[in-house]
Amino acid sequence: MDHDQTELNDDGEHTHAYAALTPDAILSALEAAGWLPEAALQPLNSFENRVYSFRDESASATVSGSSNNRFVVKFYRPQRWRPEQIQEEHDFLFELADTDIPVIAPIKRDGISLFTANGFSFAVFPQRGGRPFETGNEEQLAIMGRTAGRLHAVAQQKQFRCRERLDVLQFARPALAATMASPLLPGHLAQSYQTAAEQVLAACEQQLQRLHDVNWQRCHGDLHPGNILWTGDGVLLIDFDDCRTAPAVQDLWMLAHTASERALLIAEYENFCDFDWREWQLAEVFRGLRLVQYGGWLAQRWGDPTFPRHFPWFGGDSYFAGQISMLRVQCDAIRDSCQADG
Repeated sequence: MDHDQTELNDDGEHTHAYAALTPDAILSALEAAGWLPEAALQPLNSFENRVYSFRDESASATVSGSSNNRFVVKFYRPQRWRPEQIQEEHDFLFELADTDIPVIAPIKRDGISLFTANGFSFAVFPQRGGRPFETGNEEQLAIMGRTAGRLHAVAQQKQFRCRERLDVLQFARPALAATMASPLLPGHLAQSYQTAAEQVLAACEQQLQRLHDVNWQRCHGDLHPGNILWTGDGVLLIDFDDCRTAPAVQDLWMLAHTASERALLIAEYENFCDFDWREWQLAEVFRGLRLVQYGGWLAQRWGDPTFPRHFPWFGGDSYFAGQISMLRVQCDAIRDSCQADG
């Protein structure tokens, strides 16, 4: 896992790197990259990165798909992804957009989509709107199945070279190490938490080894309803920041919660891409990996003032006791999914 960046201010106190991302710094970065933004910046909801909406009235700023010359600038969290990993995300989006998959690709200036300023990497996207994806809405779920199938038909044509795998070693173990090192983990619960998490990861590894021959491919990586917009014409997939190499089911398991929803989703998916039904046994594996990773994500980001403000419940006896219980339940679910297949 990446190490969140903090610096010392003039008083010798630690301050997060994002403290340097002032409105003037943002405007200067945009102007240096060829934009003419208005001074008014609207912060958008994002914990991992810093994202702002802005208006650019210059004729050169008009881009198909933007609304009223409004754009979104995304400043990537320092030290999370290497530049070549971010560029690989961009290139994936360009591939998808070129085949009419409903995504929002970054805007290129002189062939460049990833810019740098004052130690930050950033990109600019056309601003698009839509309503939240409705969980349980069969019409939207069917369209999402077809869209995911089209997405994966393109994704399978190449492999990521730089993006990480969504597995125990690269995704979950660094997160567990971050949680164990956090001062927010009560000492008297540390051993119980570590034991429960290790049992989950061992069960995950066992399942992944048992199904070692399933296909690993490029995936969105975090395709939950919050990263899907309903535009009226169909769905719009957003936020490829977590794209990784994983089995196809990683982009499906968070969308369908019942057997009938799974059947509908996959039936529509297979209009465009074959699906190996064995992969659905890995849904509980990826749920377990996500559970372990989430705690580490919060622990590692705690130096960012945004996190204590928005996640005040993180840490302490109550939180970690609840996590230990959830990990134990999830371990049983992973083992049960293995036994169900015989």
